[in-house]
Amino acid sequence: MTRFVYTLLAFAGPAWSVSADEDHRVVAEIEADFRSRREGPSAVEYAVSGKIIYPAGGLTNPDDKQAAPQVRAYFPPVTESAEISATLLFDVRNGRVKRHDSEFLLHVSLGKFIHRDEQQAFNGRSTYQKYVRGQEGIPDPGYKHGDQVVKHQGISIGFLTLEDCPLLFAHGYVGNSNPILLDLSKPAFFSARHWMSTGPGLIDGDNCVVLRSITSPTKYEEMWIDRSRKSAVRRWKLVNKGKVQCQFDIAYDKVDSYWLPKSWKYDDMDGRGPIPNRVSRQMAVRSVVVDPQVRDSDFELSVETGTLVRDPNDSTKDMVVDRDGQLIPRSSFRKYGWKFWATTVLSLAVIFLAVWSWRSRTRPTSGTQ
Repeated sequence: MTRFVYTLLAFAGPAWSVSADEDHRVVAEIEADFRSRREGPSAVEYAVSGKIIYPAGGLTNPDDKQAAPQVRAYFPPVTESAEISATLLFDVRNGRVKRHDSEFLLHVSLGKFIHRDEQQAFNGRSTYQKYVRGQEGIPDPGYKHGDQVVKHQGISIGFLTLEDCPLLFAHGYVGNSNPILLDLSKPAFFSARHWMSTGPGLIDGDNCVVLRSITSPTKYEEMWIDRSRKSAVRRWKLVNKGKVQCQFDIAYDKVDSYWLPKSWKYDDMDGRGPIPNRVSRQMAVRSVVVDPQVRDSDFELSVETGTLVRDPNDSTKDMVVDRDGQLIPRSSFRKYGWKFWATTVLSLAVIFLAVWSWRSRTRPTSGTQ
């Protein structure tokens, strides 16, 4: 019996070795494809649109003690959806990004949709997020003097929001543990040593290679790679304890010899709370421009007088843009300076004297019939 087992292992060993070597070769080729994408277009400009869908009873916020009990239990009572539109300029070679998006988000605590008009930019050193004045849900709702900008040192791709990851995948940016923790300021490539092949897969009749991140046996990522489209990521999912937490399904078009995203669907199936949070986003690329001219100023945000520049880690370091375009401490900012008040008082005095003079000339004198 022992001899039989050894004989079996002797035959199986080489076969297993060949299979493992083949898997390593395939993963290495996929890595080469990802690296080649960074040698593709130097910059790409996208315009995308779509909708966000909240299934009935799909949202919970059990930790929000200020929310109404029925909101903490389940929300919304019926399926809701809202439109999304965005433009994104991606400087692939230098890892710079600027995005402007307009969307309506369902605010769980308020129990209603709020409009968010937001700009985000990474200039190679710092991240800026700009929130339009007067909108609910901005970082400091008590600030009324102008727009607000939140400044971060460095960047995680979370500032672009997770649903933009397909655009990053297409240009070779894939985090080796989680794409939302990707730092654009550093070279980030798909690395073969962080992934292993788990076998074939099929999406819409197309053969794929299924890769799994080598992180932990209970929490890992999966990428379904379409080798016929230059190793395009057709599906990405995050699995935790056997449950899918979120997933992308991505379709592609060939644009100027490059395989670029045409549309994608993002499903968030977070398992926290008594009822899982469920949100879907369906996005489509309206237009794409390959290799547009880019300037440094394209990755800066315009700011007006009164814009609050917030430090997310220390509110005592908040600054405000003054009338000369300089940053000054928030405590020193006055919406209207002494020149404004002097001009205002002088103008009012001139108006008062003009009215008084006119009334003096038109007032009837004593004895007039």
